[in-house]
Amino acid sequence: MLSRRSAPVALSWTALDLLWDASAAGVATIYDRGAEQFHLLLHEDSVNSSGSRLLWLEVLPERLTLTMQGDGQSHFRHLFKPGATGSSHFWVGEQRLDVANFTRSLGIDYQPGSRRAPRRVQVIYELWLAHQRLGVYELDAKIEGD
Repeated sequence: MLSRRSAPVALSWTALDLLWDASAAGVATIYDRGAEQFHLLLHEDSVNSSGSRLLWLEVLPERLTLTMQGDGQSHFRHLFKPGATGSSHFWVGEQRLDVANFTRSLGIDYQPGSRRAPRRVQVIYELWLAHQRLGVYELDAKIEGD
């Protein structure tokens, strides 16, 4: 049975080899999909006047999908699998850019004694366009417990 709960979440993206970072925070809805499987949805007001956007993490022990949509300007989707090459897609207006990513690590920590209450998701990945590395990035999602 699908259950859900709300929890404060802080997301941060950091380029490990460039001068770039971004963050988002708010109360997210976490959908329990079974042991070690969940969806996290965070609605965030954009910093510009184009409205809000939705950040969606689909988390399984062996992979992570991260999607951002809804601000009318830009969207992205990343598919991560540890030790494997995945795909990353970016849309800005009508333009689309497809790049490869290599997932260095994917870590999921749970509340003590629970495999259903996540407290942190961290992924470190490289982005590649053809044979050119575009940088190494860290996504870190911290979820406050009950």
